[in-house]
Amino acid sequence: MRWRDFEPYVLPYVSGCPVPVLEHHARLAAIDWCRKTLVLQRELDEVLTDGETNQVSFDIPTGMQIVRPLEVTLDGRECTLVTPKLGRSYNRTYCQQDYCYTDDNATLNVYPLQPIDVPVVVVAALMPALDTSVSIDPDVAGEYANDIALRIIASISALPDIGNRQQAIDKEAEYLARRMTVAAKVSRGTAAAKLRTPLKTF
Repeated sequence: MRWRDFEPYVLPYVSGCPVPVLEHHARLAAIDWCRKTLVLQRELDEVLTDGETNQVSFDIPTGMQIVRPLEVTLDGRECTLVTPKLGRSYNRTYCQQDYCYTDDNATLNVYPLQPIDVPVVVVAALMPALDTSVSIDPDVAGEYANDIALRIIASISALPDIGNRQQAIDKEAEYLARRMTVAAKVSRGTAAAKLRTPLKTF
């Protein structure tokens, strides 16, 4: 679903809105929705370790960026995801169990050092990239287009030349309520899918 395809959802509430303005606000609304709810979860293409460094790059789909990785496997075995702060602490203690973390959501630091050509598979929560995305994932659009449209209407209604202040307030409140509900549902599903065991420190 391309950004301008939100027109039928939005224009009845903000007539006269230029298409480029609508597209910009649609992109921002979709980014916010995916970032706060984590509804867009995908298994990324497999990447291989080089045997020389602890770092591998995520294979991120075009037009997307990572909100955060959710699961990592090394050659089919689970690798515990930790925060960057905890990961650096494990580095200092020379922890020998598999663990990983990311500092920038573009590369993954994997410890201990893996042999060459170990397959790394990442499941990540994604969102549209601000600069390169031209559309939203069809699965997300199919289920949540009406919810995302609430934020588009709210943000356009808050503009000085098009504005309808009360409409902006009302639609934003509707949007935030729906976002909270969906985020809680996704969080429960993710937590139920797999319980994680903390690493032992040495």
